[in-house]
Amino acid sequence: MELPNTLYDQIEKLSKQGNKAMDDKDYQNAMVFFQKAEELLPLPKEKWDAYIWLSASVGDAYFMMQDYGTSLNYFYRCYKLGEIDNPFILLRIGENYFELQDYNNAKEFLLRTYMIEGKKIFKNGKKYLQWLSENVDLKQKKSSSKTITAKTKVFPAFDEDEDLFNQYIDETALCESHEHEKMIDLIKRYWDMLPEPKTAQSLGYHLLCDMVITYLRMQEYTMALHWARVFDTFDFVSDGRIDSGEKDYYVAICYYKNEDINKAKEYFTAAKVKSKGRCFANLWGDEYKKICKELNI
Repeated sequence: MELPNTLYDQIEKLSKQGNKAMDDKDYQNAMVFFQKAEELLPLPKEKWDAYIWLSASVGDAYFMMQDYGTSLNYFYRCYKLGEIDNPFILLRIGENYFELQDYNNAKEFLLRTYMIEGKKIFKNGKKYLQWLSENVDLKQKKSSSKTITAKTKVFPAFDEDEDLFNQYIDETALCESHEHEKMIDLIKRYWDMLPEPKTAQSLGYHLLCDMVITYLRMQEYTMALHWARVFDTFDFVSDGRIDSGEKDYYVAICYYKNEDINKAKEYFTAAKVKSKGRCFANLWGDEYKKICKELNI
């Protein structure tokens, strides 16, 4: 449910202060800001969309403070409220279980994260991916998830080059956040190396997503829209990837920046429905959540 505008603005202000504190690694104060924002929610708090992301934010602050038991409680609260396919929440639950030495549950949740998002989500938690790969045959698991029956047609798994994916992740880690041209050159190089079908592989998804985001950061909106249209052709069925609404969110931004408001509304609506509002946890989420309210989405 959507909050009244005045209350939403108060909660958003506190959330921004919390996010800034997280960026500054002031996790204790970040947690205070998020909890104050949560206290403003009318009862019953669980019915509001903001309750999920505020709970996850508090849980994240506890995780960064290495209070894994409390962090797990907050993230599991989100999970029980229906966030069963949210990769970030699954990741944090798995990481918390790992740190608490509950390795059976850690394996379950980290594996579920991997099956949805692949390796890239472990960029800042490589030790968890390393542990998972030592305890599960990830290549076999990923391949088996890609044989999907749709109506009467069976889509066989495409055997992706795991080394190519790993090389890309390692190289992106060497790019500074402001080195946009370098990032574009890197993405295009890997795009050229990627065999067909490019838009039916996990690496293809990440390359297209990173391409669109980087052009948006450069404010090159025509190029961003060009690649967004390619991104929009991604074959979720063949890849076995859950369509979380992330793709639609970034495509919507590209249309909005190119002043095609009708198309932007179409894709923002799709993103919001598919993600149950979680799409606004992505880049520029606060800005576009307000814009969507103005557009009556």
